[in-house]
Amino acid sequence: YAKSIKNPAATLQKWKVTKVAGFTPEAQRFVAYAEHPEQGKKKLAKGLLDKILDTGDDGGDLWVCEDLAKIEADVRAVDIEFSKKGYKTVGVAIGEEVNGKWVMRFAGIIPMIDPPRHDTADVIVKLNDNGIQVRMITGDHKNIAIETAKRIGLPPNILANTELEYLDQETVSEDEGE
Repeated sequence: YAKSIKNPAATLQKWKVTKVAGFTPEAQRFVAYAEHPEQGKKKLAKGLLDKILDTGDDGGDLWVCEDLAKIEADVRAVDIEFSKKGYKTVGVAIGEEVNGKWVMRFAGIIPMIDPPRHDTADVIVKLNDNGIQVRMITGDHKNIAIETAKRIGLPPNILANTELEYLDQETVSEDEGE
């Protein structure tokens, strides 16, 4: 589509953003509304894949992508494959107004690499050589954490937060008394 546009810059200038719902920790997505004189109104969204496919009831701009049942397994499989290669992902959806109601369609997944700093592996080696054991804690998907651990020289035996055992308050209090 973009290659068929003779003057992409001029076409882009015709779009007018009419409303923006910026990213929030609750909604975990960015939504913008735009109008074009020939192409009409569009609703564009990017963010956490789960919040692009089906927003749930998080108080933000709400939708479920059209044909979700048909595409969800394939979309999630692609997301998992990206995570195994160390990529974080952003989901994208585009909406059109049909009979006064917005119909959202899943448009794709954008993979992003967030590489460790160039000196991270060397720092970990130096710390280990000085008797300091390094551990990684991250909010990333377990597969991304495993790939990152490999890149920086940490063992890839990563636990998801659901695999951790939590101490209850009584156990913590007993340990503090010793």
